[in-house]
Amino acid sequence: MSCTFEVDRNNLQSCFRSVVCDAAHVSTPVDKAAIDALSSGLPNEKGKGLSTAHFPLAVSDALSLELKMLSEQALCRVTAELMAEATAADTPIMSYTQNGTSVPCMRRLLDMGLWLSNNAVTDPGVVYTLLEQVFEGSTLSECKDVFSWVEEHTEVLNKEVLMKRGKLIMLRTSNELLRRLSKANDTAFCGRILMMLASFLPLSERSALNLASKTNTANVTKCEKDYEEDEAMEG
Repeated sequence: MSCTFEVDRNNLQSCFRSVVCDAAHVSTPVDKAAIDALSSGLPNEKGKGLSTAHFPLAVSDALSLELKMLSEQALCRVTAELMAEATAADTPIMSYTQNGTSVPCMRRLLDMGLWLSNNAVTDPGVVYTLLEQVFEGSTLSECKDVFSWVEEHTEVLNKEVLMKRGKLIMLRTSNELLRRLSKANDTAFCGRILMMLASFLPLSERSALNLASKTNTANVTKCEKDYEEDEAMEG
């Protein structure tokens, strides 16, 4: 990784953090806040003069791979920072605020990540990467709050362009979360996760198919032969 890339990434990271955490930007709509961060943080003319009229980006106007990598890494690093700060402050991640802001920082960051993914600024799967990062670093109690955000944005998250790149990440994240939950004590939460997966993935989804035709050979069913005795008695 070049020094220039690191400098550009850190600059964009600072801009993302500013529009997420500073009280002066929290009241700004997510789309405008994201564009402001891009305009200030992108290292070349691609970010200059952007407005809501440019989005979603056409294929010919799409950011280069390097700039998409900048955006993704900057978002992931801000996510890690906020999680560490919320833990240090002993505050649930989805309730953590800074500088007297009224909107939790992580909620606004996820909103921004979803907007950027949905408008072709970053890879469509970036919002799922952020969610996986948050779920992995959260307690089970915090995971319920994060999952509530997922349920609130199901309609957008379920768009084909996003789900095509993010369904495996979401499936992996959900399965890992189910493994952490108690089947006896967290039945309601497990049900919410399964219902969400059912709405995201079609019945023909390959992950639900036994493509290798594997069977449980250890399961032997023993059949009782009482019918032979019955026939002998009848005879």
